Amino acid sequence: MNKLITLLFKKALIRSLNKKAPSRFRYSVENDFYSIVIKKQGDEYGILVDSMNPTTIKGRLWTGSRYQIPASISFDRLQKPILEVTRFYGFEQIRYSGLWDFWCGEIFQLPFLHWLASTVKQKFFEATTRFRHSRMDVLKKLVEKHLDTAVRQNGLLFEANQKSIIQMFSDCYGARVFAHSAYSAESAHFRLIIESLAETGDLNKKNRHEFELSPKALATIAEYEQAERRHKDNIRLNWLIAVLTLVIAASTALQGWQAFQLLNEATPSPKLDQTSR
Repeated sequence: MNKLITLLFKKALIRSLNKKAPSRFRYSVENDFYSIVIKKQGDEYGILVDSMNPTTIKGRLWTGSRYQIPASISFDRLQKPILEVTRFYGFEQIRYSGLWDFWCGEIFQLPFLHWLASTVKQKFFEATTRFRHSRMDVLKKLVEKHLDTAVRQNGLLFEANQKSIIQMFSDCYGARVFAHSAYSAESAHFRLIIESLAETGDLNKKNRHEFELSPKALATIAEYEQAERRHKDNIRLNWLIAVLTLVIAASTALQGWQAFQLLNEATPSPKLDQTSR
């Protein structure tokens, strides 16, 4: 690397390591962390950077499941390194691929613009989202999500997989629900709905927080829809009876009025009789 590239590379590492992401953290609006991985051509995982000094980079190598093996590399041995940085800004994740991508994003405040756009979308989401407080609405959404996934995979050979209740909540409302102002109350209500569906056999409870969609769910939905159709048919029938009753009553009243008019016309006037005498 030439001197300018080396300087920019080290400055990018220093800037990122000043706010290095902890091993575990929860998503929060206050997040502002960086995760740095340095790769070389043909290396899929590279080294996750933990620290650096003027001559050496220290970090961890990939074990097949996570970054765990301690490792270090000197700046002298770096030949055209690929810098990949993930910045966690609020609920947003911005991925930089390459040195120039990193500095363009940081100079033009790309994370802040992402956050601003996300905030506007979140406010719109909260204003338009209506939570499903019906067991059947939630069950229908879970079945719909299962069928959508099945279509994208093997279809006939696809089987329902167990999911965490968090994933189910996300399937019903989207990822933005976790930043909703009413998240605590609505998630507690959603938990009760899921537990209720498990009690009736529409979901199989695998462990404390994981559930699996049961084939019985289709029978439950079919029975509910049939009952709804009957209910709507009864409503239509009752309205029809009410309308017919009003028509009959109006017709009877009209006939009575006509009979009354005819009777009046057929009855002679007393004054006319006296005149004729």
